[in-house]
Amino acid sequence: MTKVKQNTVAISVLLLLALLYHWGHLNDFPSHIHAWAQADRYALALGFVENGLNLFQPQTMIYNHQFPDWWMEPSDYTITAVDFPIHDFVPAILMKVTGDHAPFWFRGYILLYSLLGLFFLFRLVRSITQSGAAALFVLVFAATSPLFVYYQANFLPTIPSLANAIIGAYFYHRYLCKGDNRMFWWSSLAFTLAALSRTTFVIPLLAMFGVEFLRVVFSRTPWIPKVAPVGVSLLSLIAYALYNSYLRNQYGSQFLSELMPAESIANARELLSRTWENWGEQYFSSLHYLCFGVLAALVVFTLLKRWKHETLRISPFIGFILISFLGCVIFAFAMLNQFPAHDYYFLDTFYLPLVLLFACMVAYVVQKSTLREQRMYSLIALAATVMLVLVPFESQTLRRDSGPWDRTASVIQDFDNADMFLDSLGISENAKILVLDAVAPNLPFLLMKRKGYALMKPTRENLEQALLWDYDYAVFQNSYFVDRIFRNYPQLIEKLNVIASNGRITACRKGGETTTDLMQFLGFSDKQLRFNVSRGFEGKQDAFGWSNVKLTDKHSFSGQYAGVVAPEMEYGWTYRADCADMKVSGNAALVVSGFFLSAADSPFEAEVVLSIQDGNNTIHYHSFSLKEWLQDSGHWAEVPMVFVLPEALPAHCKIAVYLWNRGRGELYYDDISISLYADGHID
Repeated sequence: MTKVKQNTVAISVLLLLALLYHWGHLNDFPSHIHAWAQADRYALALGFVENGLNLFQPQTMIYNHQFPDWWMEPSDYTITAVDFPIHDFVPAILMKVTGDHAPFWFRGYILLYSLLGLFFLFRLVRSITQSGAAALFVLVFAATSPLFVYYQANFLPTIPSLANAIIGAYFYHRYLCKGDNRMFWWSSLAFTLAALSRTTFVIPLLAMFGVEFLRVVFSRTPWIPKVAPVGVSLLSLIAYALYNSYLRNQYGSQFLSELMPAESIANARELLSRTWENWGEQYFSSLHYLCFGVLAALVVFTLLKRWKHETLRISPFIGFILISFLGCVIFAFAMLNQFPAHDYYFLDTFYLPLVLLFACMVAYVVQKSTLREQRMYSLIALAATVMLVLVPFESQTLRRDSGPWDRTASVIQDFDNADMFLDSLGISENAKILVLDAVAPNLPFLLMKRKGYALMKPTRENLEQALLWDYDYAVFQNSYFVDRIFRNYPQLIEKLNVIASNGRITACRKGGETTTDLMQFLGFSDKQLRFNVSRGFEGKQDAFGWSNVKLTDKHSFSGQYAGVVAPEMEYGWTYRADCADMKVSGNAALVVSGFFLSAADSPFEAEVVLSIQDGNNTIHYHSFSLKEWLQDSGHWAEVPMVFVLPEALPAHCKIAVYLWNRGRGELYYDDISISLYADGHID
């Protein structure tokens, strides 16, 4: 098969894989794993659209920066320091030209760049192995890493930077084979572009320069042709580093720029263990590791078989791979604290040298095997290729899954159409919005299509400070207001005046007519009480709708008896009802209140849970932790809880509210009340 036909096959495979893995997701809003980082990059692109495509004034949607003051210093600018943002700038050009700011342009650009990088990987491996079939096998191996597939059509600069590094490796191999200095120029350019937009890719750049330095020292290559490309590369990196430092000092930054090593050897072991536990099966799948292991065994077998006829030497390209790997190890330990939580650091570091090492092992086995062995290996590789293509489907489904643990998903859900809600209130697009408990800095602002201040940690001190900033309106999520904001700073409701709520988020302004009553602040006095049930636990243990109640006279808030959850009980009181009986409709919220007491010296971790089921399917789940409310053990505490219900619930769904004794402690409860409030009237 000619090289043209091989290229056609490779491009066809790449396009097929792109359609299989990403069709239907190319216009998805930044979400799921690392939605925070994705939203930051999307905000940068929109910032370029807004600033007239000024590449040297990168900006996001928020006025307070993560560094150096950890979001607690307001600024007059949304400009931020960031690694050379060319891969945010190009999508911005596409958005500007088309007039469409949809995520499609960003995801599509990253996807196309990934395909370009993979195509150059195919050409590189074909050059190393002298086999189109072997190159296709390595291509599929690299393209089906679950981690690579997830970020392949994402918003992060990792993928295009990785693609540039692959292109750099391709041209460097061409240079080593042909000795054409133009190839060294192209290699330096590609590696430099990779390093500018993602600093970790300075590792393969320096690895290439290191190999060439050794070759010059041992008189295997002239040094004069290297001076210009090396000088241009290093000057470009230094120049942008200095400019980025200026941006950081002048405006601050939303992006990390400092080392985060382990604190000790024991801490390093713990971090490595957590990293592998979290991402080991995502870097590569079990099948990938099996392929790698079998191939390594074949290399060892072939070496032993040909030991007497083989003179081992490390080629410059192998040296480049090994130095790159060593550099990645050094970087990994310098940033080890980040690895357990940041899966894409693997793509920034070890992915490239491991794929290139895999390619070199394939080349060695192909070149040193007999024709019969090659045919047998080809059949095995063909079967493995088919199975590798199937690998990412399950992992991508899991990665796109959301649950009650996913706060960014709740932000996306609650702030959906928030721009239209604010428009309806007459809030200008130029108004500065303070988002209380923003979760992911740029995420709510992207959905509101407005700039402002992101309060990331709603402690009492931070809330007091943030309320003094120069904002026009404050916004919060209804579902988390009581537990994460009001609990820390109850006086906040005396400083903000609620304008309106759409059931999911609430907009407020400073001062005006405030209140000291939480229910009035949240607007329940203006809603219709659809349903109410309460229990003082003075009667029989189980009443209609109630179950799993255990009475005691050891403690009580009122009367003689209260309920108790003993350490051997995982669940306490439970109330169940049909949605129809509770008259659920429209914007509805379930308000649960009660008095709770945790026994002294008892391990404590308990939650009140709302679960809504349609048949056997759980369609909504939200939990409210009691831990922070009951810090003073041995004393009764009143706990107010608000659960915002989903809109358009199925007619035959069932609601359950129950106490989950997660920590298996000893907990007492009394005077539990459950009320449902909704807009409008019952038909």
